Amino acid sequence: MDAATATRARRLDQLPTPPGLPLLGQLLALNPARLHQILEGWHASLGSPYLLRLGPRKAYISADPDLLQTVLRERPERYRRVRQVEECIAELGSNGVFS
Repeated sequence: MDAATATRARRLDQLPTPPGLPLLGQLLALNPARLHQILEGWHASLGSPYLLRLGPRKAYISADPDLLQTVLRERPERYRRVRQVEECIAELGSNGVFS
């Protein structure tokens, strides 16, 4: 098994996660104006993939281009957006390649 396959075979609870608070996880550390910088910083320190805890929800964060290509190719049949994001995009009428 190569390193990429081994990384993908881990369970969510085995992934590294940034420091956070009980129950809230990293929710308070996310500043929307700097979101991309925060996520990139965590990637630099934790590698890819890593796990975010956003209150009761978990988010799998990956920078693996092969995995991201697979997700983009197989969406929306296999991978879905969060319901609220889907509703917002549909309301804006901007459901396209870059949304």
